[in-house]
Amino acid sequence: MIRLFNRLARHYLRLNKPEDIEKVQWKTLKRKLKLFKNTGIGKRYKFSNIKSISDYQRMVPVHNYDSIKQYWNNTSNSNRKNRIVSYALTSGTTGERKLIPLTKKSFKDIQTAQRHATSILLSKKPDYKLLSKKLYALAGNSCIGQTDDGINYGMATGLNIRYLSPVLTHFILPRLNDSDCKDQDKKDAIIADIIRCNKIGAFVGIPGVFVEFLKNLQNILGKELYEEFSVNVDAFFSTGSNYRVYKDVIFKLLGKEILFVDVYASSEGYFGYESDSDDDCIELFTTLNFYEFIPFEEFKNGNHKNRYLINELESGVDYAVLITTSAGAFSYIIGDVLRCVDSENNKFRIVGRTQLTINFSGEKVSINDVEEVFIKVSEELDSAPQEFFVTAYFEDSRPVYHWFVEDNQIWRNYSVRDIERLLNSELRKVNVIYDAASNLNLLSECKLSYLKRDRIEEWYESINSDRGHRKLPRLIPDLKVVDSIVGEGVINPE
Repeated sequence: MIRLFNRLARHYLRLNKPEDIEKVQWKTLKRKLKLFKNTGIGKRYKFSNIKSISDYQRMVPVHNYDSIKQYWNNTSNSNRKNRIVSYALTSGTTGERKLIPLTKKSFKDIQTAQRHATSILLSKKPDYKLLSKKLYALAGNSCIGQTDDGINYGMATGLNIRYLSPVLTHFILPRLNDSDCKDQDKKDAIIADIIRCNKIGAFVGIPGVFVEFLKNLQNILGKELYEEFSVNVDAFFSTGSNYRVYKDVIFKLLGKEILFVDVYASSEGYFGYESDSDDDCIELFTTLNFYEFIPFEEFKNGNHKNRYLINELESGVDYAVLITTSAGAFSYIIGDVLRCVDSENNKFRIVGRTQLTINFSGEKVSINDVEEVFIKVSEELDSAPQEFFVTAYFEDSRPVYHWFVEDNQIWRNYSVRDIERLLNSELRKVNVIYDAASNLNLLSECKLSYLKRDRIEEWYESINSDRGHRKLPRLIPDLKVVDSIVGEGVINPE
């Protein structure tokens, strides 16, 4: 009976894959152009005169945050559907915090994406007890402040609770007032009461936040109640960072393995979802957003001329992705680098960021590289510390990659030098140019330092990072930021 109900629910919740991607993408783009044709950006680029995708790409340039925020901040000529109803405040862990507009129509798109993600859970776990279990959203505060125009802003995770799909309201906890509670002691008591009174079958949120949530829950529930709670947990919807870095820690905290479902989202909206197949790939919401792709090698050189469509990509090539959404983003660089894994079936992997790489000798080490190395070394040492980041600087006239890893007793059983060699060896395996530069003696071997959890927490507090929306950057080239986390004097670059 459960499986029959889940099949029906899955059919109702999911988005069907379009057969003609190019046709669907043009229809999607036309809806965005029509929605914003009478606004400042629509008049500036003559949206009413655009009759094709080629017209659009000829008339509308590539945008970044600095070039488009003038239109986002101008609410004149907005109608009911494209009026800004709230702003999402970015986490600020990799730079200045930004306000990303969200409209009534963009929340409708997000709700559609949420329903589809639920259908993936039912597809991958057909015996999941949807009617008797709740989904718990690990959310930041939905209302942190107001703009000069009186529009609220908050964390995207919290806003997803505020504007939750009505179809999912019955299934998702906590309620908005509980999620927005600013008194941490009171919120802990609320969480404990929710856990005692409900069967929580799945969670959604940032993986690092989930780890901290489980640790805190162990303390406030006690061993017996925590074990009763963990028995019911079946799945985790991951967003905002790579769950694979945290997977073993989460398994250990729950005392069992659970299903992970990757949701490709950011403060700008929902863009993709984990493929139904078990290949660690994502597919894009082609009926919700319009996508363009610039080959990453061209993008790095400032060449934005070639903007390919999703049906024009080549397998094995990395692309900077541009989005056009119902929130007024047009050909907007979100900063992610996607690798086209399967051009025929439109499958991708997130492999890095357009601006966050470390590069001294052409090695261009990415977030994906260091996360892959961290996972492999953690498997080798049979323990996964919760957090880490990597910086680099010159020491004795050669660049050195310095790993800061959250203190871990099992890693402490090995000599620092042995782990440094292991980190260096694995980094050479995943990055051929790093390997070549090492062979030419252009790079020093990796360094390792341990980082106390208290230091990480103090840094989060110093940047006013919301507890429901915390992410530690994986690559931090700015040594001033490194100093703010680890303390001055820990590293001594030339």
